[in-house]
Amino acid sequence: MRGGADWVSFLSFFNYPIGSVIRNKRRSLFAIAGIVIALSLISGSWIAVDSSGMGLLRSRLDKIPVDFVAWGRTSPLHGVNESYVAERIAAIESVDDVVDATAFGTGSGWYYSNSLGETLEDDTPWLYNYSGTLMFLSQDYGRFFSAFHVDGELPDPGTVAIPGYVADQLNLTVGDNIICRIENWIGETDPWGNYTYTTLYLNLSFEISKIWTQDKSSWSDDYYWSYVDHSDDPGWIDFKSVYNPVVFNLADLPLVDVPATAFMEHWGPTVSYYIWVDRDNIIDLADLQGSLDRLEQLKIQLDRIGMRYDFMVNDSELVYPLYDLIPRMEGIKPLFVALSLPVVALGAYLSIVGIDLGISERKREIAILKSRGASNRQVFTSLLTESFLLGTFAGVLGLVLGVLVSRFLLDAATIFSYEGEGSAIASDFMISEWTIIYSVLFGIALMTASSYRPYKKISKADVKEALRYYSPTVVQIDYKPRMDIIFLSLSIISILSIWVGFDWTDNLQNVSWITRLILSILILVGIVIFPLMPFLLSLSVIRLLTRGSRKLYSKLTFIVRPWTKELHYLVEKNIVRNPRRASNLCLIIALSLAFGLFISVTMESTMRYQENLIQFEVGADIKTQSDYYWGGAPEQLNPAILEEIGSVEGVESHSLYEAVRVSYGYYGGYYGGQTIAFDALAYEDTVHPDGFYFVEGGRGSLEDLADLNGTVLITQWIAEDYGISVGDDIPLMLDLTNYSSGFYDYKFVNYWGYVIGIVKSLPGLESYSIYMDKSALDFVPAQNRTEIVSAYGAFVEVLDGYEQAAVADDIDHVFTDAGMSPYSITVDERMEELNNDPAFRALTDFLYMEYVLSVAIMTIGVGILIFVAVNDREKELASIMARGSSAGQIRKILMGESFTLMVLGLIVGASVGLLTAYLFQSLYAGESSVVPREMLFTWISAVIVVASVGALIVASLVATSRAGKIKLAEVLRIRGG
Repeated sequence: MRGGADWVSFLSFFNYPIGSVIRNKRRSLFAIAGIVIALSLISGSWIAVDSSGMGLLRSRLDKIPVDFVAWGRTSPLHGVNESYVAERIAAIESVDDVVDATAFGTGSGWYYSNSLGETLEDDTPWLYNYSGTLMFLSQDYGRFFSAFHVDGELPDPGTVAIPGYVADQLNLTVGDNIICRIENWIGETDPWGNYTYTTLYLNLSFEISKIWTQDKSSWSDDYYWSYVDHSDDPGWIDFKSVYNPVVFNLADLPLVDVPATAFMEHWGPTVSYYIWVDRDNIIDLADLQGSLDRLEQLKIQLDRIGMRYDFMVNDSELVYPLYDLIPRMEGIKPLFVALSLPVVALGAYLSIVGIDLGISERKREIAILKSRGASNRQVFTSLLTESFLLGTFAGVLGLVLGVLVSRFLLDAATIFSYEGEGSAIASDFMISEWTIIYSVLFGIALMTASSYRPYKKISKADVKEALRYYSPTVVQIDYKPRMDIIFLSLSIISILSIWVGFDWTDNLQNVSWITRLILSILILVGIVIFPLMPFLLSLSVIRLLTRGSRKLYSKLTFIVRPWTKELHYLVEKNIVRNPRRASNLCLIIALSLAFGLFISVTMESTMRYQENLIQFEVGADIKTQSDYYWGGAPEQLNPAILEEIGSVEGVESHSLYEAVRVSYGYYGGYYGGQTIAFDALAYEDTVHPDGFYFVEGGRGSLEDLADLNGTVLITQWIAEDYGISVGDDIPLMLDLTNYSSGFYDYKFVNYWGYVIGIVKSLPGLESYSIYMDKSALDFVPAQNRTEIVSAYGAFVEVLDGYEQAAVADDIDHVFTDAGMSPYSITVDERMEELNNDPAFRALTDFLYMEYVLSVAIMTIGVGILIFVAVNDREKELASIMARGSSAGQIRKILMGESFTLMVLGLIVGASVGLLTAYLFQSLYAGESSVVPREMLFTWISAVIVVASVGALIVASLVATSRAGKIKLAEVLRIRGG
């Protein structure tokens, strides 16, 4: 009975939260504003995934000309006519969702000839050399021509239609005759096992009445495939394995069937069916699995018809893009949720702030409810119900706003989800049922998580305390710094972990394994929580500075003293009256700015890193190389011609290099042949390698390399693996083996190289590990020099005003004149590829959209906080105005307080954002390349800071505008008086 009474009590109490949501519109809006904006990004990205999926599916389905293909079970099948296929077509089209079908017969193994005896052979003679297939098409051909993009008509009775390719190859036109020939072999085996056969020929001549062409421009590579690509040839006709057919009316089948059957007993046509279905009714992007099930059911029904009419149905080609689309669409949505977490966290925090701002107002309502008999449980249940309703409303609003956001994320969704395959256009719009459901569920979950703790706390408030207009619980600061100290400690651990790196413990000396284990665990924890570090650091620092101590931000008001002047005393005293509000305002600003700076600095730094990678890969403006594989004909090469590169127009400087077969030996053996011989001085003048690449010896070691014969530079990994230092000798072996007239003349020269420098690598020469000047190989006879080289190359610096691609072409000609096959890469070409990289551009677009929404959250949050502050302080502000202050002075006081807190938030946010970006660069500093990573602060980052400040000032001005419109008589009037 007790449970039933509680349920009835809850239902009777249910009207209160509904009325509260509708009645208190401003409070409801403040509570859901942040969540709505956060959900707009999630919903928008999901809608973009759905919409781009529609675009991809559309583009892939458009490339599939036929939905189902059915094949006759009986072959050969003689006597096929229009009435035979009409009965089967009618049965096929009687199946639900089948909109069209056509039938045709085929006979393979035919050669095509003209009257001169010239025969068309297949372009893949290693498979078969038939010319093509005879095709007998029904008069009821349906959408056959439109589906296959064929420009043509059925031939006249008794005549044929031929592909344009056949007409061109055999020089035929309308009115000419084409000869179709089939061959038969008759033979016997004698008692000794010898086989003797006779080749017989059947030639059938038919008049040509039509010539067909076909547009294959919209076909996909997975549909159109051939050993020889004819996709650009409109005369080449292909009907899904029936290619280049000579086409008859089905009624003319006896013209071939009768003589061919008499000539070859086993010859006969095979009947096939093309079937088209109502794709719009069967395929639903919102229900891909259901679409597959409907296609499967349709195939079962067609198979049932086929059992009666002697044909079998293949699986529909429509299922393959659907199967491919399901994991892509479902797998990418969690990624977008993960990428959206920063703005989700910011939105949830704004929701907490919005709820917290209404707590004082709600205390009196809840106290009245309790005074009328409501229990803590009923109050809490009512508040959670209100939270549920607000979450649902937030989910719907986020979905609506997400429609707009999705238009900006179509490209990102297409590239992330479908690797750039296909395209999505603005008119592609799709919202799946699960996107709607998940958006609402996210709204409810975020709203519940934001409101649970404050609602739980307020539902336990004492009636007497809550009914007071100013109660001690409102004025006093309920703050315990324990959690903030923990968050700050975790942030410091994370910062130090990234700073020292995970391998730091391996270098510790004289420590126990327990100490090493504990330190390793701490570093691992720090690295794992690094994504949360900006939030934890901002939260802890802001709360400790504003709620733990009021001195700092009260002293910070000196910034606005020149502006507030005689009102500064009020600003300094009033700013510390509500530390919770000050903390919330600073934190929203700090989190938003930290996120924005992290995005901009990281993206721009990554872009610069990619540019540096390109510069490192190419070396100079142009890198040209010609690989020469040992065992060829070195006497055909003339490397001396490469010196003419310096005279090419547009060349400022150049440096030649050779990859030589020199091995280095340690531990009793010789390893590798990754050695480069180059003009060290010319290399330094052309490439200008940064000092970063030189571990020992510095850039001056290149000059020493040219001056001191027999010296080498080695890479750092060789030095570490073999314990080599500068000043050591390294054993080298030169391979002079010669290949001539099918024989190898093995010859090796052993000598020592003197190490004068250690490098991480050298730009443009990353794949090599030993570097020597060309003069170090002067002892090799001139006639043997080309035999020890596996590649020739050149670095070129281009004069200003010349196009690198044009200069590279001229350099290629020089290499060609030297008997080489060059390939060139230029910095400009690589940069263009980088700038057009869709994946990098898509990620950047998504993250900047996320930052725009975070700025919106920040602006709205600051506006709400200042607006509520003005509203709560109406009596105080009215009293100041009653004593003679103007509306402008009131706004000065409010703006002075707000601007001081904004500065604190901006300082913390900028510091955390830059620190996070720096640590992120440090985390990937040694990844995959010797190219250094550097943190870059560009004009984009400066614009982000300025835009944030501008948004804050605008929000403050709008929010404080109400202060100048206070009606003194109404505000100062005593209620009931």
